[in-house]
Amino acid sequence: MIRSRGLDGEDVGIAVILLIAVTLVVALVLMAAPRPFGPVPTPLFPVMVVYFWSIVRPDLMSAGVVFLSGLALDLLTGTPFGFWALGLLAASGAARMIRPYVLGGAMWRRLAGIAGTVAAASLAGLIALGAAGRPLQPGWLQLVQLILSVLTYPLLEAAVFAIARGVGAGRGRT
Repeated sequence: MIRSRGLDGEDVGIAVILLIAVTLVVALVLMAAPRPFGPVPTPLFPVMVVYFWSIVRPDLMSAGVVFLSGLALDLLTGTPFGFWALGLLAASGAARMIRPYVLGGAMWRRLAGIAGTVAAASLAGLIALGAAGRPLQPGWLQLVQLILSVLTYPLLEAAVFAIARGVGAGRGRT
């Protein structure tokens, strides 16, 4: 059984910082990219990346970084200012709370963790949309995004750990 483990935490190399920055930027661009076939539900890549780094390297995924990432996504997607900032902060907070239970745990624990984190981010997003007086997304859309995020998360986790090993940023797996 493959279990996830945090990247080596003894030293913070430039490779780890660059990897975090690149994964965040890619996730933001994927979320903000135009959809040629209309409003097709997609996995919540920014939530998945914030969850991953909040579990693996919480010392490098500060609330400030998460908040600024959310504001950038608000600007890129045209959502009310603070929508994604609040959602990503909720995701980071949820991930930090469950970190002891999912770090090094079985895949089902990590999948349950990402499901709870996406649900927390979605709830925060609903609160932000309601406060801004914007129409709410249909429930089925949020459910599909939750399912897609849970199904896609193991691929994201495997890819980031493989890249981290390739650039010498840590062992990544046990």
